[in-house]
Amino acid sequence: MKPLFYSARARQDMRAILEHIAEHRPEAALRFTSRLEEHARILERFSEAGAAQPDLHPEIRVFPYRGYAVYYRVHDDRVTVERVLAPGIDVRPDLFDDGI
Repeated sequence: MKPLFYSARARQDMRAILEHIAEHRPEAALRFTSRLEEHARILERFSEAGAAQPDLHPEIRVFPYRGYAVYYRVHDDRVTVERVLAPGIDVRPDLFDDGI
């Protein structure tokens, strides 16, 4: 089992998702982000569960949750969530350039 970490950008993404949902449904915002984080913890045990994304970056994988996408990298000793992106985002390689 590998521990799960979040990059600073992934934490910013989660905060933005929380704030966006909270605009209309504050109670649902915390529930949703908690469940998304719980879902991502599957990667601690099954780090290869997500699909490889070589068109974005050779090390990036994606693990979906209710339309959202958890982009992560597997290291020898941990799994790092690099980005958490909402549906409809134009996902491009430059979203993963710094920090990787």
